[in-house]
Amino acid sequence: MDSCPPTCRCGKVYEIYSSNSGLIDYDERLKMYTIKSGNSLYTILYCFGCGESLFTKERIELDDAIQQEVNALSKKIKCMDDVISILGQADFVGDANPDTNIGRTFIYNNIWPEITLNLMERKDGSIQFTYSIN
Repeated sequence: MDSCPPTCRCGKVYEIYSSNSGLIDYDERLKMYTIKSGNSLYTILYCFGCGESLFTKERIELDDAIQQEVNALSKKIKCMDDVISILGQADFVGDANPDTNIGRTFIYNNIWPEITLNLMERKDGSIQFTYSIN
């Protein structure tokens, strides 16, 4: 178990995490709680018991140069064909979810050592960019 994860006034998220049930994990590097569902990882920013913030200012900030590169890519890439022609084959491709507005998901782990880039195709063909700090 990692050291010193944040707690809130009710302590519910920390209680579940510290029970070692595997339902909630804490990423020491990113300073945040997470829940895994299938191939997706969700961050817990607020306690679901008391609503208090679990966000800490100690989180890693992304380097400005990388942020600018990601922003420039987001302006160039307009569809999944652009993703493949500019970035090449993804490290992981997730199937479309018929219950959501999200189509295929392309994940790139090896473009920058600092981040994992996630590109999600919306059903209208547009691309949603997200990234996580490695």
